[in-house]
Amino acid sequence: MFWRITFVVSCLMMAHAAHVYGDEKGPHPDVPELKELGRLVGNWTGEAANGTSSKSTIVWTLGGRFVKQEYTSSDGSSGMIMRGFSPSLGKYVMTLFDTNGSALMLTGDWNAANKSLTCSGDLGNGVNIAVRSEFPDDDTETWTITVKQGGSIAGELTGTNRRIRD
Repeated sequence: MFWRITFVVSCLMMAHAAHVYGDEKGPHPDVPELKELGRLVGNWTGEAANGTSSKSTIVWTLGGRFVKQEYTSSDGSSGMIMRGFSPSLGKYVMTLFDTNGSALMLTGDWNAANKSLTCSGDLGNGVNIAVRSEFPDDDTETWTITVKQGGSIAGELTGTNRRIRD
């Protein structure tokens, strides 16, 4: 019986936090680093150097502790990216899941001087990935994905996302 009461109280507390901080209202006030992710919130179109295009929607979620991006691409793939800040790691976190079966978990840092977020991670077997996003203005994100194997660049893709203004 005690576990049921604990579960109900926990659910009510989470619902209250979501209501008070409201996913749509922005970053959770206890984590000031999250405000940098607010520049991502909105609807976007994207073009990659390889000719693919994409559309995505990014919203605050989980009580304002993360931004969730859902996207579709002209190559038929789709996916979800979650971005947040981990106070325990002192790092930004980024996870990606897509219809190709990819599941990436990256960590990184915000550079205020050039308005960029760079996250990287180990893909195993000596392969590493880095995702760098720069924000030259409020409506543009330029990005570079670099894959390295054994310290050498094995592949790189660049692109630009533009905010859709209604």
